[in-house]
Amino acid sequence: MQLHVINTGNFKLDGGAMFGVVPKSLWTRTNPCDSNNMCKLGHAFSADRGR
Repeated sequence: MQLHVINTGNFKLDGGAMFGVVPKSLWTRTNPCDSNNMCKLGHAFSADRGR
């Protein structure tokens, strides 16, 4: 299996809307946010099984 990174550009989403009921103390460990609670995102992945 091969993984390919697709550069989709950078964009920000509201952390509360993105993670829902997950406590902020958990998701900020891997997805830090700014003072407006916006998380920076920007890559997508494609998996190729080779068939």
